[in-house]
Amino acid sequence: MMNTMPEISVIVPVYRVENYLERCLNSLLAQTFTDFEVICVNDGSPDSCNQILENYQKKDSRIRVLTQENAGLSSARNTGLAAAKGKFIYFLDSDDAVHPQLLEICHGIADMTGSDLVSFNYTKIGEIGMPDLPVYEPSKIRCKVTKKPLFLRKKRGKWRISVNVWTKFYRADLIRDMRFIPGILFEDYPFTYQVLAQHPKTAVIREPLYFYTQNQNSISHKPVSQRTITSYHRGLLGVVDSFEKAIGRERKFVRKTIFPTVLKHQWHLIQQCTDNELKQELRRLFALELCDLKARGWLKWMDNRLDRYMAYHWLMRRYSRKIVRIMGGVGNQMFQYAFGNSLMGNVLFDTSFFKKESVPKRVFELNQWRIPAEKMVCITLPKSKKIRALMRFLTLLPRVRKEKTENVWDERLLQYKTGYFDGYFQTEQYFQSNRDWLLKAFVPKDESSPVCQAIINQIRSVNAVSLHVRRGDYLKLQNTLGLGSLEYYRRAVTYIADHAPDPYFFIFSDDLDWCRQNLDIPYPCIYVDKAWDSDIWDIYLMRLCRHNIIANSSFSWWGAWLNENPNKIVIAPKTWTKDNRPTDILPDDWVKLDYF
Repeated sequence: MMNTMPEISVIVPVYRVENYLERCLNSLLAQTFTDFEVICVNDGSPDSCNQILENYQKKDSRIRVLTQENAGLSSARNTGLAAAKGKFIYFLDSDDAVHPQLLEICHGIADMTGSDLVSFNYTKIGEIGMPDLPVYEPSKIRCKVTKKPLFLRKKRGKWRISVNVWTKFYRADLIRDMRFIPGILFEDYPFTYQVLAQHPKTAVIREPLYFYTQNQNSISHKPVSQRTITSYHRGLLGVVDSFEKAIGRERKFVRKTIFPTVLKHQWHLIQQCTDNELKQELRRLFALELCDLKARGWLKWMDNRLDRYMAYHWLMRRYSRKIVRIMGGVGNQMFQYAFGNSLMGNVLFDTSFFKKESVPKRVFELNQWRIPAEKMVCITLPKSKKIRALMRFLTLLPRVRKEKTENVWDERLLQYKTGYFDGYFQTEQYFQSNRDWLLKAFVPKDESSPVCQAIINQIRSVNAVSLHVRRGDYLKLQNTLGLGSLEYYRRAVTYIADHAPDPYFFIFSDDLDWCRQNLDIPYPCIYVDKAWDSDIWDIYLMRLCRHNIIANSSFSWWGAWLNENPNKIVIAPKTWTKDNRPTDILPDDWVKLDYF
């Protein structure tokens, strides 16, 4: 009988491999090391794989079968990883096979050297049968042990580490909290770099213990598509996340060795595409990827061969014809992003406003929302007006486009084929048609803190009403933007109480002390003390309330606009600014009350 806590967990994702699955499982059951479990994750395979798995499960109690709807290789591996019980973990693809001594050799070397990771070699085989299998003497196998395995990710070398996860034997504690990026192709390489970034003690051997099937139906043999480029883009961003805090030689190695290789491979795939229409789309996606990496500091001319970088630069220039400037606080950033998201074609977002030395009090916060990387490609342009003017003269920057009247609907802006769009664009008329998408995008991508989650639970348990008071920087702008009067808030609270039973008020403000001393609300209320760093959580909490009372602030405007309660009541200032500037910021169905 298998131990309840096996020494090794082998994870096998299964999808459309009925011709190879038996060979794969037989190679596992032939292992000379026997204390292991096999977690087969049936990823909704439509062929006879499920029947094969059931037969093998009956044959050997070490085999466990988990079934899920088709969600891709990453998801299947993640499912297996979550279910694994072993002290060590190994990933095996179900159309391949392994040497009968693989687990014995890797476990022995890990045990002998105290390594967290054992890397070995592989060889290619045909779709039928197995090659002649040598018998190894484990004690005579040479290995190289290092605590800097990243630098063995070279193109050549006797002790080279490959990028494939199936040539790695992992100590479970090393990867138990890691996950493959869902929904992408080529998920191995970002996962491998995530592992190598942890500096695991690694033992490298040169013996080919894995047999890779040259399956013409595998992902690696599929023709290039849009998904190919977006997958590489998301994968490289995963590598960026893993090494963002790396310094010195390590960061330089990734930038000079890893990135140029992946970019060159994509460029060759695009150049070989024979469908002209598809080729143009692939170039567009690749150009957006290049712009994104350049803005993040991971694409530099000195790290790439000059002719390739010139080609990359040409692509970036060709497809950078619509740029939206991002500036101000998080509410303004959201208006600008929503506007840009509604423009047709390739749109880039200029984040040069947030250079630390220039704007120490403002932070770029759009990257804290759940916006896909390909939907928010950023660039950092020079801040100097003279340099920008020169760039426009040299046609390196498109012409500046602004609203005729700031924050008043200007339909022309959505029709321009090129432009550097500079403004606040504070009206839903620009992006109302994209509301459903924005509702999904403007969700925090990180988990809420315990304190924040407690407030979320409170909001969901009552008839919650958010009330926002904006003071702070508005104290210096009373003659222009103006501060809301206590009479406005009194009337707003009364209106809510008359139209919504048992209201419970959640007070948001940048001056809670003033609110506690001056707001006299005769209903249950809680003053939301900000116990988190990011402003996006305040907007998200306001969004979760059933009704909203907002200030003349884009901050609470977004909390109300994103509110999905179909019967919501939103109370807003009748006049948005004290100097009575024209604006289209307020939706027609919101209740407007005198504010000043």
